[in-house]
Amino acid sequence: MVKPLKLAGIFGIILLVLTIVSIFLSFSTFFGFSNSLKSSMESGEGFDSGLESFQQQAKTMLNIATIILIITFPFSIGFLFGFVALGRRFNNKMLYVTAWIFIVLAVLGFILTLGFYATGNLYPESQTTQTSSTFGNLLKQKASQTPVMGAILNMFGDAGFWPLLILFVIGGLTLQIIFGIGLYKLKKKDVALADWSGSFEIGSIILSFLGTLALILETIMFFKASKKFETENSQMSYQ
Repeated sequence: MVKPLKLAGIFGIILLVLTIVSIFLSFSTFFGFSNSLKSSMESGEGFDSGLESFQQQAKTMLNIATIILIITFPFSIGFLFGFVALGRRFNNKMLYVTAWIFIVLAVLGFILTLGFYATGNLYPESQTTQTSSTFGNLLKQKASQTPVMGAILNMFGDAGFWPLLILFVIGGLTLQIIFGIGLYKLKKKDVALADWSGSFEIGSIILSFLGTLALILETIMFFKASKKFETENSQMSYQ
């Protein structure tokens, strides 16, 4: 019991580092566009030249981000096993079942990401042909260009796009809420930071940055729980 939690904490630290790197890449891409455009305008090459330079930089950043995404999956799976261990120890079925579902989805995501990346379909072009800028068309375009999910949605064409998107969204929100509630319930079992972690997991549905805060708290939670159970096991062995 102690070892899975300690390992989950270590995986959590690695995931935090990868998250910071991803955020850094996002800012680098934005500032890269600004610098490319500024340099091109100052040198008299024009906007098109700056845009072409930025696209080359963005392509490199995208490849790096994809590699980071692929690396993230195995560590995420190891991290999620910590919740499986806690759910099993405290007979918390909500946490146990949802953690296993997330593990299965992470494995599928890893396989699909590798497959789509190898075939060049991980970042598909939008299938939307309408020029209208309605909310529905903008949402469809955004979803179509999302890694993995966009590739799957585009495979089914217009007929299956909206039903699948609704299924993904509702299913994802439901799992996130149940997972957060299950995690929050560990407060009654004196698991440190479980209540805040569960609250932030649910809150991340609205404010995505809360997911990063939840990851930080969960990482600390695993180390604290591991130390607590290790102490309890030591005391029991002396009795």
